[in-house]
Amino acid sequence: MKKFIALLLTLCMVFALCACGSTSAPAAGDAAASESGDGKLTFGVTVSFITGYYSAMIDGINEKAEELGINIVLLNAESDSTKQTQQMENLIAQKVDAIVCNPEDSVAIAASVEKAMDAGIPAVMVDRIVDGATPSKQIINNSYDLAYQLVEEFANSDDCKELAAPLNTIVMVGSMADSYAVNCLNAMRDAIAAYPDTFNLVTEIPGDWNQDTALKGLQNSLSANDDIDLILTPSDMYLPCIQSALEQINAWHKVGEDGHVMVLSMDGDSNGLQAIKDGYTEADAVIDAKVCGQWGVEYAYKILNGEEQQDGATIDLPGFIVTYKNFDEKAPDAYSYGDLK
Repeated sequence: MKKFIALLLTLCMVFALCACGSTSAPAAGDAAASESGDGKLTFGVTVSFITGYYSAMIDGINEKAEELGINIVLLNAESDSTKQTQQMENLIAQKVDAIVCNPEDSVAIAASVEKAMDAGIPAVMVDRIVDGATPSKQIINNSYDLAYQLVEEFANSDDCKELAAPLNTIVMVGSMADSYAVNCLNAMRDAIAAYPDTFNLVTEIPGDWNQDTALKGLQNSLSANDDIDLILTPSDMYLPCIQSALEQINAWHKVGEDGHVMVLSMDGDSNGLQAIKDGYTEADAVIDAKVCGQWGVEYAYKILNGEEQQDGATIDLPGFIVTYKNFDEKAPDAYSYGDLK
């Protein structure tokens, strides 16, 4: 009898072990969801740096994540591509369910994107593309077209009618490792070349998305060229530098006032729209940062649910131009409008 009971207990243990061993492997997302302790999906987010524009993008990410019941692990690369690569490695090691990445360097991030994809973690790029890898999706504005449109519409506006001479123009430049900055620079160059009777390109000022670098470069350029009429900037983050440099030479005046230097900018953050509202700048190309962040989370979520394919497709983010003339009509559609004073 004792032998029979012992045999029966042994068989029960064997069946229990077999049952444990036959449990199916977790589907994509299960590991992070279980590790979070609340059963929710966990998305890793790494952004190149945080300014007004990227703050709005993060707001969009958090809003959509809250709506969908997703935990967010937010990391700031602080303009350091090596740091962002390590952040990607850490997120992969943590087995997050998906990664939403705003690349600091489109080339440097490629290996980490491939590693995430190989690990079964969807990687969605937002605002900037990755160069050298195929992510799940890429959500970006066509920055070339929008920058060209900004300059072209200004060239055809009443502000540029009956010019006595082409406008002496400075172009501010972002980081050349950033596909967005490169696209904006190329578009501005091409638009200037297309309207030689309207624009005369005096110089380009490398800023590398650093306000101190941009300010010093602009100060030097304005000192060497006292007849600048127009400044083009690919980002509203440079507007404080532009204002400071122009104030130092008594050239920060409102539109229509003597000595006014015209400014065209991009992003549509609160700095940019406030400058138009206050009467100091002509136009701003608005890229909806909040929608960009929302779409990043939404597409990653749909991929995990089988509603979208991981095909590296580019999803176009819409943009539009706000000017001092159409401000009342267009500005309310901008993501930053509610932050204006």
